[in-house]
Amino acid sequence: LRRDSNPHSFRKHRLGENTLPYGLSPTGDTLLFEDVLGNQTRQHTFTLYAVYQSLNDYDRLANSGILLELQMWLEREGTGLSVSAEVGNETFTGTVKKIVCSNGMVYAVPQENMTDGVMYQLQINAQYTIESEEF
Repeated sequence: LRRDSNPHSFRKHRLGENTLPYGLSPTGDTLLFEDVLGNQTRQHTFTLYAVYQSLNDYDRLANSGILLELQMWLEREGTGLSVSAEVGNETFTGTVKKIVCSNGMVYAVPQENMTDGVMYQLQINAQYTIESEEF
């Protein structure tokens, strides 16, 4: 997960050789509500994957703590961020209203042993508004 020059944006990095042990994958966007003016409340879902050492109970407990801290930080600091969406040739702006994180857990054991690292996942749901009279 790498920040761009904008302090509130992130670029997606895939897990694999010669990369950071993190990956952020978008898994869908849903329209939750639309008013008569065309203003929309939407939810975008991401899954964050992270590979950490998990050799013993201490490592696993520390990893759970990292996921909990990230969850709390996202839920606290993510609210109020500006977002933009491109639809066709138009760009619409909006605001993140709420971030909810869940399912911070072991997702996979890639090398089939606990000594080479374990993949954890955290599901992130970001609710945001897009304000436009043109939808």
